[in-house]
Amino acid sequence: QCTIVPSPKNVPSTELFGARCCSETPFAGAVFTGGSCNLYSYARDASDVCMTDVNYNYAKTTCESYGARLCTVEENSNNCSKASRCGLNSEQIWVWSDILPTNKPSAL
Repeated sequence: QCTIVPSPKNVPSTELFGARCCSETPFAGAVFTGGSCNLYSYARDASDVCMTDVNYNYAKTTCESYGARLCTVEENSNNCSKASRCGLNSEQIWVWSDILPTNKPSAL
């Protein structure tokens, strides 16, 4: 998913958007958000380049290499990842979700 104001939308994983990595534990380069978020975030890749135009797999793999994950919709909406900078505060960004899209509707 990619966060698109006002709500997330499924898009092809090959499209390019920004990305932020989040973790409840410290990792290299991460900024601690403090407050009620109690989260560490980072928006740069291993080459110290802001992840402003990356595909989903690059974003996910980069975050995983830090021992982190993509930030969730809630974390981004609550400004918990804002401290990671890179000018992504008003940009569309990739988000982590444990809900995977399916080809068929779910049975109720």
